[in-house]
Amino acid sequence: MNDPDLIARLDDQYDRKIKLAKRVATVAIALNVALSATKLIVGHLAHSTAVFADGIENACDLFGSGIVLFGLHVAAQPPDRDHPYGHGRSETIAGLAVGFPLGVSGLVICYQSLHSIHVTSHRPELFAVWPMLVSIFAKADASSGKLFYGRKLQSEALIADAHHDGVEIVSGVVALTAVGLSIYDPAHFASADHWGGFVVGIFVLYTAW
Repeated sequence: MNDPDLIARLDDQYDRKIKLAKRVATVAIALNVALSATKLIVGHLAHSTAVFADGIENACDLFGSGIVLFGLHVAAQPPDRDHPYGHGRSETIAGLAVGFPLGVSGLVICYQSLHSIHVTSHRPELFAVWPMLVSIFAKADASSGKLFYGRKLQSEALIADAHHDGVEIVSGVVALTAVGLSIYDPAHFASADHWGGFVVGIFVLYTAW
C-alpha cells in the first residue's frame, strides 16, 4: 500500500467515481425541480390535494438530492489531519440525512390532507392526471439509473435516493388512482383525492423511517 503509483491510481478511480455520482445527483435535482413545480402549479389549478401533496414530496426530494450532492462533494475532499482516511463516510451521513426532511414533509402532507377531507372543495380537473403519469415514468427511469450507478460506484447515498424514488413511484400510482376516482365519480368518491394525499403522506413517512 506504500506504492505511490498504486495510491495515485486508487485516488484517480475514487475521483472519477465521485464526479460521476455528482453528475447523477445533479440530474436528479433538475428532475425534481421540474416535477415539483409542475405538480404544485397543476395541483393548485386543478384543485387536487393528491397532486399537490406529491408536489410537496418532490420539493423535499429536491432538498434530499441537494444533501446527497453535498455529501458527495465532501467525500471528494482529500484526507487531512482530522480525517486521515478521507471523508468517504460523509456519503453514509448524507444517505441518512435524506430521511429527516422527508419525515417532516410526511407529517405536513398527512395533516393537510386530513384537514381537507371534510372541507367542501371542487372536483379535480382532468388535466391533473398528466403530471402524475409523467412523474411515474420519469421516477422509474431515475430510480433504475441511480440504483445502477449507486451499485457500480458503491455509493450509499445514491442507493438510498434510488430506493426513495422506488417508493415514490408507488405513491404516485396511489395519487393517480385517487385523482381518477374523484374525477370519474365525484358523487361517491368526492373525498378520494384527499385520502390519496393522506396515503402519499404515509408513504413519505415510511420512506423517511
